[in-house]
Amino acid sequence: MCLWSQGEAGPLRRSGRIPLSGRWARWSSRTAGPASSRWVDFRRPGGVRHSYRVPVPDLLLVAAVAVFALAAIAQAVSGFGGAMLAIPLLLVLGVDPGTAIAAATGVSLLISSLAWRREREHVEAPVVRRLVLAGLLGMPLGLLALLVLDEQVLARGIGVLILVAVALTALRVRLPDSGSAHGAAGVLSGALLTSTGMNGPPLVLAVAGAGLSARRVRATLQAVFVVQDVAAVGLFALAGVLDLEALVLIAAGAVGMPLGWAVGDRIFHRLSEQAFRRIVLLGLVGVALAAFVQSG
Repeated sequence: MCLWSQGEAGPLRRSGRIPLSGRWARWSSRTAGPASSRWVDFRRPGGVRHSYRVPVPDLLLVAAVAVFALAAIAQAVSGFGGAMLAIPLLLVLGVDPGTAIAAATGVSLLISSLAWRREREHVEAPVVRRLVLAGLLGMPLGLLALLVLDEQVLARGIGVLILVAVALTALRVRLPDSGSAHGAAGVLSGALLTSTGMNGPPLVLAVAGAGLSARRVRATLQAVFVVQDVAAVGLFALAGVLDLEALVLIAAGAVGMPLGWAVGDRIFHRLSEQAFRRIVLLGLVGVALAAFVQSG
């Protein structure tokens, strides 16, 4: 994330990431050139006030609201796919991979928390425990990959993962309902969450193999997402990936999420799941290809 700082009487200069724990922060809006951007002002006791511009213009904020509304629709209908839609679309909009992953994970936490609260009586608790505990083991490895890999490599890896997930979903591949299978899926999902933001594919394969109804599958997935997302957001914050731009995008997602979930929930109860699944899969192929183009 690129930020810019300006003192009271100093020229505009480039700066690094801002610590998010600054208790002197307050929001304001200014106009910088032809487009409006968001600024945050820091005044340290006895020091000079500095203003930092977050490169999130109004148009991107509006687009982010729409992106996360679409993500909520997909997740409400199929139980997953929110991050798989949101992250490549954010990449196409020019957001860097680390910020896109952190923002999508934060919004996923909001979406999944809402869904889990509504449908917690349908959650398959033993499956959740196995997948969550195994997922915690894989998260540090994924975070290491996020921090050391080149942004283009990450973007292309995200595109490849989406295409693989689409193929597995289309072929209705399922993992056996066993502790070892759930353990492997959990570790992989944790690593994928902190490296690409997309822990859904291995979790879907594991939960689908448990022989649950569609509603129990959706509820169980949301419970796993909630716990894994909480852990991932904490790791992102400690590693400095959860920066100011990601927080602004999460706020945009909080605006679009309720509308998207309401629409998706209606579709879940009225439209054929198979028909909408085909639409989601085609859309995922499109955004994966767009992510490839953007990374090139």
